[in-house]
Amino acid sequence: MELWWFLLFVDFILPAALIGFGLKFWKKPPEFDFPIAYTSRRAKRTPQSWRYAQIIYGKYSVIAGVIMIPVILAGMMTVRGKEMDTVGNTAAGMVVVTVALVIIAIVCTEKKLKQEFGE
Repeated sequence: MELWWFLLFVDFILPAALIGFGLKFWKKPPEFDFPIAYTSRRAKRTPQSWRYAQIIYGKYSVIAGVIMIPVILAGMMTVRGKEMDTVGNTAAGMVVVTVALVIIAIVCTEKKLKQEFGE
């Protein structure tokens, strides 16, 4: 049972980070070329595109984090008390789904940047 609690905690780290950094980027975007920020070639073209990218990625990050919290909780509740392999595989699956949402957020941010600022 201790493993279940540990993996539940570990699974919540990424969504919590997505929500925390997402809110920061959304509400108070980092300065241009700040090391901890959404960085891509398209975002770095102008200060306006940089700010826009931070705000958009922040919104998508918050959405992804908020979506994943109940998904992780529901997924982990289904394996509570099961074998260690089952619990570990489920926890790993939750991380994979969270990373997939991060990738989707990046793709959507780049698409929005392209729509707003062109090639």
